[in-house]
Amino acid sequence: MKILLPDTMPLDPTLPEGWEAVVVDARAEIPAAHHDAAALVVWGSSRRHLASAAVDLPQLRLVQSLAAGVEGILAAGFADDVVVATGAGLHSRTVSEHALAMLLSLVRRLPESREAQERHEWSDELGGLQPLHPEGRLTTLLGARVLIWGFGSIGQTLAPMLQGLGAEVRGAARSAGTRAGVEVIAEA
Repeated sequence: MKILLPDTMPLDPTLPEGWEAVVVDARAEIPAAHHDAAALVVWGSSRRHLASAAVDLPQLRLVQSLAAGVEGILAAGFADDVVVATGAGLHSRTVSEHALAMLLSLVRRLPESREAQERHEWSDELGGLQPLHPEGRLTTLLGARVLIWGFGSIGQTLAPMLQGLGAEVRGAARSAGTRAGVEVIAEA
């Protein structure tokens, strides 16, 4: 059996005997030589690629997305017996890490510090002796109250990172409760 892998990321799967992995252009139609594929991995695939797969792969049984959202895959028109699997949770750590990096950059005023550095200035309000919690300005996550809007896999991964830096974290989601030890609120 054949599984088609996207050329948009390096993948080197260990497959059971009888399976063959073939890398295809994720932006182009599926080549005729691979119309016998039983599985398709999707990452950065164009509409053209998905439409071709939906029409040209009669033996297809599984479409595995490496992204959380599968709306584009569902819109391609795959047969009802083709299982579409989401990649929800695959990127939670890296996305949470990126969100934390952006938050720390803004809280610690790194863009302003970089601009001051380029001007060869050392501004007292950007460094040096400062109060921990100045009036009207967030300068640290220590003691900060953080609301994570949307408390799915990424929010639940980000929360302990923020808590580890001293933040008080709450989540906001469609339903209230406690998730991953964090209070989650919902609109009434």
